[in-house]
Amino acid sequence: MSSVERGYNYAAAWGRTLIVDTHYSDRYFRDHLDRYFVSLRGDMTLRYEPGMFAGFEHDVFPPELAGRLDRYGCYYDDAAHLFRDNESKVPLIFRPDQDHAERVVLFHQMGGGNVGYYALAKMWFAPAVIARLAARAGAIGEPYDAVHVRHTDYRTDYEAMVPELRAQMERPLFIASDNAACIAALRALVAPRRCLSFSKITGAEDAPMHILDGLAGDAVFENNIEAICDLVTLAMARNLTVRQVEPNVFKNKHSGFSVLAQNLWANRGFLIANLAKGDGAFGRLM
Repeated sequence: MSSVERGYNYAAAWGRTLIVDTHYSDRYFRDHLDRYFVSLRGDMTLRYEPGMFAGFEHDVFPPELAGRLDRYGCYYDDAAHLFRDNESKVPLIFRPDQDHAERVVLFHQMGGGNVGYYALAKMWFAPAVIARLAARAGAIGEPYDAVHVRHTDYRTDYEAMVPELRAQMERPLFIASDNAACIAALRALVAPRRCLSFSKITGAEDAPMHILDGLAGDAVFENNIEAICDLVTLAMARNLTVRQVEPNVFKNKHSGFSVLAQNLWANRGFLIANLAKGDGAFGRLM
């Protein structure tokens, strides 16, 4: 969502149209974003289809990708912390502080940050996502607390969270994690508190939910929509508990999912009020 926000701001500043492609990878997301979000802007499209740049596929920045927009491959350069084109080795980035003469500019990178929340002013949840969220809101039925634990590629000392989680026993606790064993352990550690979790974790124990290896068809959609719903369910909680991850090769202190959940949670009133316009179940969470 942070990448969408930054991309849209660049496009708007220079009179361009943002096209978001989340179907490029064999490993990440692997589906069109417009199945999960609806664009609220005429100059932002949440689906890329091969051939969309017919007629100016050679008018591209970086120029090394000319004629290859529909078939370029890339790899992650761990030392430089960015993606590079397989053939030319050039980084797949551009200068965001200036316009480019080329008709098409490509940005293919990872990126989190603190601006993802603002993307919801440019796109909103698709009906399928809202329906799934409404079912969760109905099942919870009252104000609740939430905790997020990343415990696959990153590891979290979740037992250190238990005293805080046991201090609010009167409200239900929503647990979001990419590790089923972690969810089961937390349920036991905070018993008899009412605990809820919704997503069916389909990946390996050491694989986060955004790694979709081995999934196909409806399983991809289910994995993605449940991850989005987990994010929003965290954000709608009365209290949200997260914790720094343990030291890791990426030198990150927090999971990007936790950071985005916290940013959305800081605006939970806006989030719930807008969702409640379509279903009263959301209003009961306040």
